[in-house]
Amino acid sequence: MIILSAATITACSQAQLQRQAAKLALQDSKPRKTFSPETVPSKPNYYLDSNWAYLPEDTEAHAVDVFYVTPTAWYVPENWNMSLTNTNTKEYIQDILRRQGSVFYGIGNIYAPYYRQAHVYSFLDRSGNGSQALDLAYQDVEQAFLHYMENFNQGRPFILAGHSQGTHHLKRLIKTRFYRADLRERFVVGYLVGMPMSPLDLENPYLRICQGPEETGCVVSWNTERNGPHTLFAPVTVGVNPLTWEAGTDGAYAPRTLNRGAVFFHDVIPSKPRNQRTRRAMMAYTEAGATVVPNYTGAQVVAGTLVIDTTRQQQPLGRYIGPGNYQAYDYNFFFINIRENARARIADYLTTHPEKQLTALSKSACGCEIEPQM
Repeated sequence: MIILSAATITACSQAQLQRQAAKLALQDSKPRKTFSPETVPSKPNYYLDSNWAYLPEDTEAHAVDVFYVTPTAWYVPENWNMSLTNTNTKEYIQDILRRQGSVFYGIGNIYAPYYRQAHVYSFLDRSGNGSQALDLAYQDVEQAFLHYMENFNQGRPFILAGHSQGTHHLKRLIKTRFYRADLRERFVVGYLVGMPMSPLDLENPYLRICQGPEETGCVVSWNTERNGPHTLFAPVTVGVNPLTWEAGTDGAYAPRTLNRGAVFFHDVIPSKPRNQRTRRAMMAYTEAGATVVPNYTGAQVVAGTLVIDTTRQQQPLGRYIGPGNYQAYDYNFFFINIRENARARIADYLTTHPEKQLTALSKSACGCEIEPQM
């Protein structure tokens, strides 16, 4: 039995109001057609480099891989799912990679698939169209992951990372595929950010919340709000504070002095990719000239939501679906802390699994197939 605190109940009522406001704001972009299998965009072929938003130039540069799934970038009302021929949306996804995915640049070998994302309205829809669109998007993410495991992983440990819709699909991937012992054995950590851990999620034995800064084989999750909690996603049962890496429904306040640095890319003009396989210039935040702001904000987990201080306005901030919702900055506000934490968890994993440092040399150590063996 899960007992909700008074703060959580308040967050639920506030979430209902914000959800309604979001629904009205997105009404104009709602897909005009009913979801139909006959009209969905063509399925991606992950043997083609063009269907990957990012692939590493050197696949053995690091001992650990990062499989990263991007958040929602599809707002066009022409279809419930993104077409991979839509160049404007793919350019927007490249911008997201630059702002979020670069947190793992220089730490792991990054693999990020394009997929037929569900329209942003799918999370608000109650007609059945949205759920079908999300199911289709998940099928792509799962297939991309299985392709990655079979063709790219080479037995290396891996991190799962995502945001918003990307996290939604990664949670399902863990629930669906992590009955495989070989996947659990190589799983370093999951950064499942921008989507809550619900009571139902936490009943799954493979979605275990990390309780400390160096723990492995577990996941961390938070949703950033200001003057909250008043999240769209309620009820939330637990969150992790990325300044302390402590988990709970309600936690101690972590002052801004623990914030190693927020990173912003507002004035950075992305470089054109040299080819379909590598987009390194898009990923290195230090080379890109991004702005680093130490001690940007403190944070506290309240009713499972990460509530930040009033932000320091050195950088212009947009808002994601309503005032006080800073989901779009879940990675940026804590960028350097996340990088340091990923390094610490990788170091701990490799210390406790020394044999995994050698598996990249031989695919025979992988032991994985497109369809798992029971």
